Amino acid sequence: MIKKLIPVLAIASTLSFAACHESDAPYEFHLSSSVIVTGFSLSEDEKVLDSLENVFFSIDLVEAKIYNADSLPYGTKVSRLVPVISTPSTASMVQLEYPRPGMSDSIVDYLTNSTDSIDFSNGPVKLRVKSQSGMVERVYEIKVNVHQVKADTLAWYSVESAPLPTSMARPDAQRTVEFGGTYYCLTSKDTEYSLATTANPADPNWQNKAVAFGFDAKVESLRATDDALYILDKDGALYTSTDFATWTSTGQTWHYAYGKYGNQLIGCKQEGGKWVIANYPENKTWIMPANFPISGTSEPACYTPYMGTAMQLVMTGGRTAEGNTLAGSWSFDGQSWAYVTLQSMPYALEDMAMVPYAIFETSSSNWVPTEVPALLAFGGRDANGSINPLVLYSLDWGMSWQKAPTLMQMPESLPKVWGASAFVYSTEMSDAESRAGDWTKVGHRGLFPQCAWPWEIAASRVSKPVTEWECPAIYMLGGRNYFGETQTSMWRGVILRYTFKPLY
Repeated sequence: MIKKLIPVLAIASTLSFAACHESDAPYEFHLSSSVIVTGFSLSEDEKVLDSLENVFFSIDLVEAKIYNADSLPYGTKVSRLVPVISTPSTASMVQLEYPRPGMSDSIVDYLTNSTDSIDFSNGPVKLRVKSQSGMVERVYEIKVNVHQVKADTLAWYSVESAPLPTSMARPDAQRTVEFGGTYYCLTSKDTEYSLATTANPADPNWQNKAVAFGFDAKVESLRATDDALYILDKDGALYTSTDFATWTSTGQTWHYAYGKYGNQLIGCKQEGGKWVIANYPENKTWIMPANFPISGTSEPACYTPYMGTAMQLVMTGGRTAEGNTLAGSWSFDGQSWAYVTLQSMPYALEDMAMVPYAIFETSSSNWVPTEVPALLAFGGRDANGSINPLVLYSLDWGMSWQKAPTLMQMPESLPKVWGASAFVYSTEMSDAESRAGDWTKVGHRGLFPQCAWPWEIAASRVSKPVTEWECPAIYMLGGRNYFGETQTSMWRGVILRYTFKPLY
């Protein structure tokens, strides 16, 4: 039987034991209490970081590593930190060794100089613990991790390998929808139409082909429900298809299509000289409430409340029949409509893009980030045609709107547009891609199920190391500039924290 000295992750009440490993080869394990590090933290120093003493450090006794899995905020200075280390009282040596570029390592005797500051800025620091007899020694590696980028930045990148997928040099209209796991990008120029499809929205090889409707289609009215595609013609006639090849008239004439509610398409029309909200294929109508939009709303988002059973739809902004732009949200539960906004957006806007995404809130008491579901709204134009420069967010499904944090605002390099198509698509990131900063890879699996809130409570334990994880990104296609010209670009935005390996 081979004997090995190996510490374990958990410190049992009995500090030495023998056991047989029954997997590959028999091993005998011994745990020496004389070299175990039982606690590690940093001393309070408000000049470095508020609540520095509350930063949590993991102690891996198997690999002899001590580290903070949640990195400290970008820019935190770690060159003069005072560690607080708990070791057995019988240890004959507790020694810290930290590297100094171009010089020999500096050595600090912690037993006699426990308040000396240590420089963690030049890489891992060695912690050497020796037993009372001097016969057992263990060397730990200490890392104080600091974010190398501002983790909560919503970074936007031009998908240069795949500009707006169309065979037309300068289309005059664009609309992109997802249906049945396929993304459809429809563009037009005069009376000609081009359709690009893909299962992967960043794939440079979108499949392009010319399409014919047999009628004068209004490209920007293209919508998709759970089981069908819909589009209006220039006179408001509503057509439907399941394959984009054959279009059938529904017999309905609508003014505007808002979007989907499950397998129902929601829109509006005039009936008997009055505005009504309608759906198809059920063909129900609702009397339109006052101050309700008849065009220019955001794409609806659907969700099921945590304590509820009925799916909810929410849409934001738009223009009323009287010509007024709106700064709030309307919600639908399958039976009735209600104005739900308690705190309006700072501007009244139409033709915004809105997607379900998230923001991260980090407590300054322990510096642990928490993912918070949110609706993000951006772009759009006001009553004067000026384009909204802000990213707005709501944490309560459109009831309260506010300006997103500075790090989530649009960069100056991003075109300001209204009427863009936007959606969230997820890729699987890996350790290697995260370390290399490779955020351009896109997978084939969508993060957000149709009409469902995607976040779930994470399990408290994992059965194997995390090597791959979901990285959701926002895609924005087309849109129009201040002069009404269609933009031929496609952009991807991701909160950088999503590119980091998640913690469990």
